[in-house]
Amino acid sequence: MDYSPRSTPPDPGMPNAELLPGTFGLNPPVPRNAAEYRAQAEVLRRDLDTGARSVESILRGATDAARVLSGAAGTALALRTNGVIVCRARSGTIAPELDAPLDVGSGISGECLRTASILVSNDSATDSRVDTEVCIALGIRSIVVVPVRGAAGMIGILEAFSTHTNAFGPEQIDSLRALAEIAEAAYAREGRSQSRTPTPITARPALFAPPVVVDQILDIERSDDRHSRRRYWIFGAGAIVLL
Repeated sequence: MDYSPRSTPPDPGMPNAELLPGTFGLNPPVPRNAAEYRAQAEVLRRDLDTGARSVESILRGATDAARVLSGAAGTALALRTNGVIVCRARSGTIAPELDAPLDVGSGISGECLRTASILVSNDSATDSRVDTEVCIALGIRSIVVVPVRGAAGMIGILEAFSTHTNAFGPEQIDSLRALAEIAEAAYAREGRSQSRTPTPITARPALFAPPVVVDQILDIERSDDRHSRRRYWIFGAGAIVLL
């Protein structure tokens, strides 16, 4: 967990990390409402395809689903925004604050960004890649970081935090990977909408002149033509009389 310090203290109801036994092992139980959140993930994909929901709403929904399906106490989705990777969506009590910048130069989060690979810390108390003091203060014992990729490379990470050691097994990581893909698609849609600028339409006024004006011009031309022919016949008749 390599974000800037939280502006609010950790949840006072959070148990002391030193007292939490690692009872889950490598295959923690699937949450009871996991089926509902799997269905929600499918809804997120559909809404993303149809444009029924905003990008921010989809990012929040994906982060919530990531927390439940992974059994984590908190999840965070950090994405590149205006050149800086910041927390765009969060869920749970031990997730970083929104807009908190990510330290990309160090820690397990920065390593995930550099290597574009899924990284797992099974015990924050013995892992040199994490800030042990921050993890103890927040009650974090294990972390999994999933890369979020874009068309031009890494654009962020999806991170899950647990209050238990060895909390994330293959099933939980697969769920996080699938939700990271939804975040990737949402980010791409956001980029396309931001780069799409309206092109002003400039056209000659004559192209949009009312039809009545055109009819009037034609009537004038026909009238001039009739007058010309009339003068021609008058001059012709006079010449005949003279002859």
